[in-house]
Amino acid sequence: MTTAAVRRLAIPSPDELIERARAMVPEIRALAEETERNRTLLPQIVEKIRDSELLRTCRPRLFGGFEYDGEVALKIALTISAACASTGTIPKSSSPGNRSARAPPSSSSRRARR
Repeated sequence: MTTAAVRRLAIPSPDELIERARAMVPEIRALAEETERNRTLLPQIVEKIRDSELLRTCRPRLFGGFEYDGEVALKIALTISAACASTGTIPKSSSPGNRSARAPPSSSSRRARR
C-alpha cells in the first residue's frame, strides 16, 4: 500500500498539513528563481503539493476533502509563499473563497449524477 493510500485512512490535523507544507519549503525556495524565470510552476513541485494532500484542505468531505476552514488554507499558503510567492498560489486556489477550485454544491452535484 502506498503512503498516500495509508494517509487517506485518517484525516490529518491542520497542524500536520501545515507541517507538510513547511517540509517542502527548502525545495520550493531552492527552485523559486527557476519558477520565476520560467513563469510556470515546476511539475515536480505541483506533484509534491498534490501528494501531500494540501489541495484537499478545504474541500468538503463529501468530495474527498478534509473540510477545514479558510484559515488553515491561508496558513498553508503563507508557509509556501514565504519560499516562493508564485508557488504559494497553488494551495490558495483551493481555498473556500475561490469559486473555480471549489467543488459544486452537494445538491447540484447530486442532481447532475441522476
